[in-house]
Amino acid sequence: TDAPVFALHGRLDNVIPSTELSQLAASLARAGNTRVQSLLTPVLSHANMEDEFAVMEGWRLARFWTKAWKELTR
Repeated sequence: TDAPVFALHGRLDNVIPSTELSQLAASLARAGNTRVQSLLTPVLSHANMEDEFAVMEGWRLARFWTKAWKELTR
């Protein structure tokens, strides 16, 4: 597919290894999709937001969601 893909993964995920994110992005790139945005973040675990995180990580997550939202509303 050449559809935009926004892949988000929690660095602290104890269910799905964080290496899955880079493998997914690489697989999509090999298949020709150049519209992949991925973010591996310590702000998230498997399905929860962490209580404490660096401000910069919060901004990175906000920018990621902003890009996804803009793409969805085009």
